[in-house]
Amino acid sequence: MNQENRCTANNSNRLKKPARLGRALLVSLLASSFFGCPELTGTNGAVRDVANGRFLYSQSLGGVDGIPYSTVKVMTLHLALRAIKQGKFDENTYITISQHADDQDCNCFPGGNMSVLVPGDKMPVLMALYSIGLSHGEPTMAMAELVANVNRPTPVVGTGTSKAQSKVLEQEFIDMMNAEAFNLGLDNTHYTSVHGAPSATQVTSVRDLAKLWDAAVAENSSFLTYTGTRKFPTLTWSPLSAAPYWANMTFPDRPYNYYPGIDGDKNGGRSPGMSLDIAMVTRATRADRSLTASVLLATNQTEANQDTAELFRWGYEEIFRPTEWAEASHGSSVAQHHAIACYAGTDVVTASHTANNALELIRWSVGRRSSEINKVTTLAEAGGAIGDVDVAWVGPHRIATVSEAVGRGGPTIRVSLYGTDDGLYFIHKLDLGPGTHPQVERMNSQRITVAFVTSGAFELRTFAVAPSGLSLENSLTQSGSWAGLALAQTSSPIGGSPGPGNNELVAAILTTPTGALYAKGYTIHPITGYISTAGSLWFGIGTGADVVRSGPLGHYAVSMRQLNGALKVIFFDGDGPDPLWIRAVEHSNNPVFQTAVAALGQHEFSAVVAERRPGGRLAMSVWDLDERMEMPNTDFDRLSYADAAPGWIQAPTLCELSMGPGNGNYVTSARGPSGELKLSAWRVGS
Repeated sequence: MNQENRCTANNSNRLKKPARLGRALLVSLLASSFFGCPELTGTNGAVRDVANGRFLYSQSLGGVDGIPYSTVKVMTLHLALRAIKQGKFDENTYITISQHADDQDCNCFPGGNMSVLVPGDKMPVLMALYSIGLSHGEPTMAMAELVANVNRPTPVVGTGTSKAQSKVLEQEFIDMMNAEAFNLGLDNTHYTSVHGAPSATQVTSVRDLAKLWDAAVAENSSFLTYTGTRKFPTLTWSPLSAAPYWANMTFPDRPYNYYPGIDGDKNGGRSPGMSLDIAMVTRATRADRSLTASVLLATNQTEANQDTAELFRWGYEEIFRPTEWAEASHGSSVAQHHAIACYAGTDVVTASHTANNALELIRWSVGRRSSEINKVTTLAEAGGAIGDVDVAWVGPHRIATVSEAVGRGGPTIRVSLYGTDDGLYFIHKLDLGPGTHPQVERMNSQRITVAFVTSGAFELRTFAVAPSGLSLENSLTQSGSWAGLALAQTSSPIGGSPGPGNNELVAAILTTPTGALYAKGYTIHPITGYISTAGSLWFGIGTGADVVRSGPLGHYAVSMRQLNGALKVIFFDGDGPDPLWIRAVEHSNNPVFQTAVAALGQHEFSAVVAERRPGGRLAMSVWDLDERMEMPNTDFDRLSYADAAPGWIQAPTLCELSMGPGNGNYVTSARGPSGELKLSAWRVGS
């Protein structure tokens, strides 16, 4: 058995296929798949990480390869698109159906064994490319003849003028296919046809199929246009007749309902009915990371689909599994309430309400290469915190906090500004009056937004940030009885873009005393800080909600605990007159008690969630929404998860240290069993 895998060779703990299990058992097994390889019904399968070309898993039992069948058309399409890219013809060129092309024993245009094409019919190259993606034999052969002709020393834009010449062109194209296979390092591939007619000497391997697909997409991204279209155009051709006219054939739309995020696929099998030896190669993208999966020797198309889905599920679980790579703790005081903020890949600040009602700030440095979180400096303000606190980086040398504090006239919400360019020092503070559940968000280096709850109202205020301190810009008060609050904005310290019309967007998640959760959207003018309402949305009943901007514009992710204890992750769009509920997914097994959420890369519908599980365990999970909603359930929405090292924690918080396409570094803070503040650094997206 040939394996290059990140799993154990003993598959006794392998994950069963989602299609064959109930939801509860599936979720339970998802938690243990770390111990096993993907379980394939077929004998050969592979999954490849497109980002680095590494095979996460590949298996060829007994070294046996398989017949590629119609996946041969991947190479045909690849070479045709190369010829177009080289300017040898274009998508508006017409190809002629030769006698040899019409004679193919094939899946014929528009499908099945009966063709509507006759020798002499013409078809635009654009239509032929779609037709190849649909696995039609005559346009595939005609395209091969055309490409071979234009690559001759004396190019001719056309197909063969006789059957004999067409056969010569066919062989020249097959030689081109085998030469390209050699150049791409497809060591186990040999072609004897342009469309996949079965032959004992026409073979490939799952690794070669995946490598070929990735090479084709890398050279010409429009390859996915023809292999991954969900809405087919009306294919057009000109029949040969005394009075030529344009005819067309309309094809039904095609959903990919075996796995989310499919970019394109190509299958093939033994005729008739493709009931034996199915070959298949597929590309999927989740959370800005693409994988290519391939299978050979599947006994039917259903099995091929299930094996492909299993390879993707396992592959994404592997690359997105959170990895804890550094820890630190601070035990000199008890952190009753705490918050965390990250900046620029290495800097972290925590704000804590200590046992003696002080606001304690700690600046930390996270090593880029070393597995260390080091304490840089601390600062404590007596009476600065008697309840909830929050903290945000304003810029490279400024941080802002908001807290329930002790003021001159009694408890107050206090917003404070600190400098970090010379240790950690106080600059300015403003007391805003009584309130609870304070939140602060950075809008940009000159503005912060502060939100809190008062008796019977919700307050949202913007403050200008100057070197000397803070000044109130605008405020908005909305009546209502609220028992919880979470706040997120459009721009974060690690990047992002303002909302449409240059207004910045803010989303507040408000909880009523009965546990009803509402999302309320607001726009903030980039110059004046003027606040306008932008609608509201009811989420349901739950506790412990957290919210974060996901993606570059007005999309948000919310994590919450439902009344039954299940984790629920909600993605919504705050860019519009009313927040639009995109979709909610839930994880009904392994209940959670507290959650925190962070963005994953710049993808609008991906998130990382820190969870406090039963027994006080810290766990991290990674989520990506099935945007097209082609799947009948949401079992694939949780890409991966991992438990932290054993230990009891409470009130986890989470921030994004750095992010890239489909990956990120994160830091969690939590209260330990003795009241100490515990930090952990995590990497997601290997």
